[in-house]
This record gives sequence, structure tokens and C-alpha cells, in this order.
Amino acid sequence: MARSALLVTRNRFLYASRRIAQEAKARGVELEIVNPSGVGVSLSEAGVVSQIKTDATKALLRFAAGFRAQTLLAGEILEASGIEVVNSTQATQLSSSKIRSALALSKASIPTLESVVVQTSAELDFALEALGEFPIVAKREFGSQGEGVFLLESRRAASSVMASLLAQGPLVLQHFVAEAEGQDLRVFVVEGQVLAGVLRQGVAGDFRANFHQGASLTPYLDNEASELALKAIQTLDLRYGGVDLIKTSAGWRVLEVNSSPGFRGLEEATDISVAGALVEAFFL
Repeated sequence: MARSALLVTRNRFLYASRRIAQEAKARGVELEIVNPSGVGVSLSEAGVVSQIKTDATKALLRFAAGFRAQTLLAGEILEASGIEVVNSTQATQLSSSKIRSALALSKASIPTLESVVVQTSAELDFALEALGEFPIVAKREFGSQGEGVFLLESRRAASSVMASLLAQGPLVLQHFVAEAEGQDLRVFVVEGQVLAGVLRQGVAGDFRANFHQGASLTPYLDNEASELALKAIQTLDLRYGGVDLIKTSAGWRVLEVNSSPGFRGLEEATDISVAGALVEAFFL
């Protein structure tokens, strides 16, 4: 009897969804692709009954921009129904918040960029005391693929941008690492093992180094970066994830951790089957 599994995603046509389905089929796994909006639930004293009727015992959550809450709810329903969800919704909620994950990494003494969390524009002076002079980087609490990240080069720019952004929630402010020259490192970890790493070089004029923002990718790993990535993933209790690191004069520092990272650029740059590794780790 073939193994069965669930892939929870808003879009079955995304690269990651298509590749996971392809690798699952190649390994004899019957993969059911489930839209999170279709995961209803019946609740009573008799227990939790999911709308999804399946023989699958495992599910992989994949997130799409703008559907974080919906996907998390679907994951929680599946977990309550007895299905093993990767990454767990608890770990995903922690890692998807730049604020909560930064708190956890700091408590674990993981080397990160110094960060200041602000909730009002009046806290700008407090932030500058900790971070030093401009430029500084402002990040929304939630966001991926370079979205919701802004370079603030002056007090006037900071006051204007922060007033707008803070209306949507708190911000994380960090010192801009000029010596990185628009480059960072993405390390992909699966089940406690470093699978691959790529240096990402941002396009001219863009301080972000995300593949979806046009960055070029080159295979790269070193021991310091690998060990740091493993510690970050372990601290956030993730089964797999992408760890973004930046090189400073003091060494590698964690920028952020992604519990549902894209991997098209990494597969193309390294010829490593990330999708195959995910299927083998979680569906077999």
C-alpha cells in the first residue's frame, strides 16, 4: 500500500508545491494537495473531526504571502485531528514573527544583529542610542522574500516611513551592515542536517539579497555558518527551515529564520534536490 501525505498550500502551481509533488510521486507517495481554506472542522465533546477525510498521517505546511493566519489555522486543525504537521504550528508561529523569534534567539545567546523593537515613532531616539547613526533597516514583524523591509537613511525618512508602518504593527530596527555589500547567506537545514547554502548577492542599488528580488546565487558553506544555522533552527524547534546569515566584522550573524522557505534558487544554484530531501525526511 502506497504511503499517503498532505501538502497544505494556497497554490499548487508554485515552484515548491510542484517540486514536492513531483518528488513524492517519484518515491511512491500519494500526495494530496489541500488548500488551507478547505480545512473545516467540527468540534464537540466527542472530539475534533476535520473536514478532510484522509488516510494520511503527515502533512507539510507551505505558506503564501497574505495567508499566514489561514494556513496556521488549517495546521492546527490537522494537528488536533491527530496528523503530524511539519513544521508544527507552534514552531511556525514563533519563527514567522521577527520579534518573537529574535527574542528566542537572544535568550539562547545565538549571535544576531542587535535589534530594537519599537511600537511608536517616539521610540526612534531610543533605537538610535542602541544602534548608532543612520542608515538603519526597518522590518515589519511578518514578511518574507524581502517584502516589508526598508532602508532608512535619515531621520526625516525614518519619521515618515515609521509613522506609516507603525500603524500596521510594531517594527524591528537593525543597524545596516555596510561591509556586507548587499550580500547574505541562506543555509537550508532539514532534520538537524545542513543540506545546502548559497551566497545571495543583491542587484545594484538594492540592499536586499533575496532571490525573489533578483539576487544572484552562488553555492557556499563554511563551518561557522553551518553551526550557527543549526543552533538557530534547533532553538526555534523547527524540523526544517532556511536561516539567513550576514557577515559582519565580528563574524556571521543570524538575520532571520524562515519556517517555509522557498528553494527554487537554491536548487538551481546547487543541483541539490531540496524537494526530494523534504519528501524523504517527512513522508517516508
